[in-house]
Parts: sequence; structure tokens; C-alpha cells
Amino acid sequence: AVNNLDTVLSDTDWRVRVEAVRALASLGAAADKDASQAVQRLIAMAAREIDKFRAGNPIAAGRSTHVLLEIINAAIALPSGGERVLARLEEAGWNTPGRFADTVQGDVARVHCALAFAADVRGKTVRRVRTCGNATLLAWRRAELETRVLSRVGEDGVEPLLRFTVHKDPRVRAAAVTSL
Repeated sequence: AVNNLDTVLSDTDWRVRVEAVRALASLGAAADKDASQAVQRLIAMAAREIDKFRAGNPIAAGRSTHVLLEIINAAIALPSGGERVLARLEEAGWNTPGRFADTVQGDVARVHCALAFAADVRGKTVRRVRTCGNATLLAWRRAELETRVLSRVGEDGVEPLLRFTVHKDPRVRAAAVTSL
């Protein structure tokens, strides 16, 4: 079934690529025999999207951001092999100064934080989301990500989430309530 998606994995429209990633995630999660093929294709897609970032075109990078964020979500959801996809994405050096053009730093921060979120969820800890991104990332986004990690990890119950319900930013409070 995974082979049938090959024609759309490099589609010119980012929306089609996003849906292809979602399909790969579903197929990879549903059957072990499809998981390794899905992982290989996700890694190849990630490499193509990273190349678009390196070109420095903010519109192309913005579109690739959608695809990369979905690839990260797929890697989290895959029962096996997702760590290989995340490792490939980490190799791009999202938080390395000078690695990407100034024109795409906002998108770079979003991808870096999504990878931090994935690492924290997989590691069952809140660590990387607290310092992810760059100067373009607003502080409330880190706090919102922290609430999302806490809701998935949940080892300490609701207490850690409750402190976010009185946060000064309503977006963080909303995320905390949603996570409860």
C-alpha cells in the first residue's frame, strides 16, 4: 500500500505532501510490514523539505514547514522507526546559527520546537521545549508546548498543568485547560 503513494510524495503542492505524510503515518502505524517503508519515505521527504529551507525562500520554507511538522507528528505516532525520522531531521541543525537564511528563521524556530516536543514526548520529560526555537519564537509558544508535553507524559498528574491555568497569556491558559 505504501508504494501507491510514491507519486504524491514529491507533489508540487504542499497540501498534497502533508496528506501523503498523514497516509504514511497511518499505514506505518497499522501494519509492521509497512512501517519500515513508511519510515524510508518520510526520511526522503524530510531531506527534500530541508533542501527547500536551505534555499532561503520564505514562501517555500513556510510551505515546507507544514510538511515537516506533519513528518514530525508522524514520527511520534509510528510505533517503530520514528526515531530514525527524527534523527534525520535533527541532523539539519535547526538551532545552529547561520545554517539557514535570516528570511526563514521564524519557520526554523517552529521546526526546532516541534523536534524538541517530539524528543520530550518520546523521552517522557519536559526539557527541550523550555529552550527551543530562537529569538523569533514568542515565549508563550514554549509554555504552550510544555503543557502539551505534560498532557502526554502525565507522570505527575495534573499539578504541573494547573500552574499554567494562571499564566498571564490566555493562549497558554487555554492550552493548559485543554490538556487537563
